[in-house]
Amino acid sequence: MLLSLHVKNLALIEEAEISFGQGLNILTGETGAGKSVLLGAVNMALGEKTDRDAIRSGADYALAELVFKLEDEKLKSELAGEGFFADENGEMILKRKIMPGRTVSSINGETVTASEMKRIAEGLIHIHGQRDNQILLKPNNQRVYLDTYAGDDLSRVYKEYEQNYGTYIQYKKEYDSLSKEDGLKAKEIELAGYEIREIEEAAIKPGEYEELHRNYKKMSDSVKILELASGASQMAGYDEEMSAGHVIGEAVRLLKQVSVLDEEAQELLSELENIDSLLGDFNKGIRRYISSLDFDEEDFRITGSRVTQLGKLIDKYGMDEEGILAYAQEKRELLDKYGDMDAYKKQLEKKMSDAQKRMMDSADILTDLRRGAGDKLSQEMQRALEDLNFLETKFEVRFEQKDMPSNYGMEDVVFYISMNPGEPLKPLINVASGGELSRIMLALRTLQVENSEASCMIFDEIDQGISGQTAGKVAERLGRLAEGTQVICITHLPQIAAMADKHFKIEKNVCSGRTITTVGCLDDEESILEIARMGAGSEVTDASVHAARELRKNCRK
Repeated sequence: MLLSLHVKNLALIEEAEISFGQGLNILTGETGAGKSVLLGAVNMALGEKTDRDAIRSGADYALAELVFKLEDEKLKSELAGEGFFADENGEMILKRKIMPGRTVSSINGETVTASEMKRIAEGLIHIHGQRDNQILLKPNNQRVYLDTYAGDDLSRVYKEYEQNYGTYIQYKKEYDSLSKEDGLKAKEIELAGYEIREIEEAAIKPGEYEELHRNYKKMSDSVKILELASGASQMAGYDEEMSAGHVIGEAVRLLKQVSVLDEEAQELLSELENIDSLLGDFNKGIRRYISSLDFDEEDFRITGSRVTQLGKLIDKYGMDEEGILAYAQEKRELLDKYGDMDAYKKQLEKKMSDAQKRMMDSADILTDLRRGAGDKLSQEMQRALEDLNFLETKFEVRFEQKDMPSNYGMEDVVFYISMNPGEPLKPLINVASGGELSRIMLALRTLQVENSEASCMIFDEIDQGISGQTAGKVAERLGRLAEGTQVICITHLPQIAAMADKHFKIEKNVCSGRTITTVGCLDDEESILEIARMGAGSEVTDASVHAARELRKNCRK
């Protein structure tokens, strides 16, 4: 059960502490007093998304804390399996702190995620908010409700069905994909064969391209050196008419003739002959240098061709030689697959057929469990609706079989109801008004609680759209429910408030120039006055107090 709620710095609440009791806990107050803020605090503590604007103005954070007493041994065991244990007092504390920049959630002081908090809370408490009535109108939610109502046996089969369904869909997608590929198979086989031959003929070796590229660069440099050295040799040699050796040799011949005619030219002739000798030595040296260069033009051509070939294959098939070889292996596997496509498809058909059978077997069990739960729910809802002042109302869970399996089974679940004698059963979505829907949801929720292990149930204004005798019936239903389950109910109806085992009043006041919401636990006389206010409005008279006292007395009986 929920022992207490502690709220701090949330909206209009500066700080509030509510200690709940067993049975029926009623929260009442004027419209706008802050009842919804308290429910918001509970949701906040349970991990629901909370707007940071809800932090009270001027505060650094908002805090919500729930303290639960764990009394059910099965629930304790399940929580222990999740790694969460009650403290030495058998209590579990769920706390959530909202700050502008971050949120901190903890269970018994251990930090957890919001999703973990939600998961743990599912076994501790059920909350029925004002918007839940409209959620019920969606057909898929009616199936979810029935599945939840059916309990663990259906849940176990449902998980098995989901797994079998997923496996079947996986095989079916692959099979359908292969069928679509049949038209493209021939072209793909032809292309794959060509690519494999091209790669195999290249006889690729890992690391070859990098080594060849390095050698080819060296060869390219050798070619340039040879070209430059040969050019220098040609320009300095004696073979060409305009080469340096030829020109200087001619100059020596002419100067010799000059020296015969004039002895003073002899010294110039000696200098020029020295130059000619030096140039001759240079030409001998450069010829030896050129001869020493190790260069094979044919090897250079072959290496360049190989580098070009490998470069094209790398650009086409992979980042390096390993990538090219991996691509070729992938294409070989494709050819193997297509080469025995009929056998492969037959194997896949067998897998798909087996998965379909397992799926349909679990779907049949799922259908049987749902129909059994549907019959039981129809009967229990019939009685529950009579308790809530639906006279001669008929309720029935019906199943609409699907042609194809879905991710949740082979049938849709639809709630049918007849609100008046002689009227045919119609889908709930087409019949119920707001007030009627509130009572139907109350009946469903109470049955859900009776069939679940949650020890606490919260109703937020379940009395929407009802009054008079119907309100009394709703109060009786809540009272009976609270005999076995802790119930916390926010209400505007005196008939429901009069059923309270513990009554809290929510008020909005101004303190030191600021509006604050406070929560107080009422004693018997204060509770009677509050019930009188709820019945009479703003002016409480002796008559309204007397009526409230009688109402309270009748409820206690």
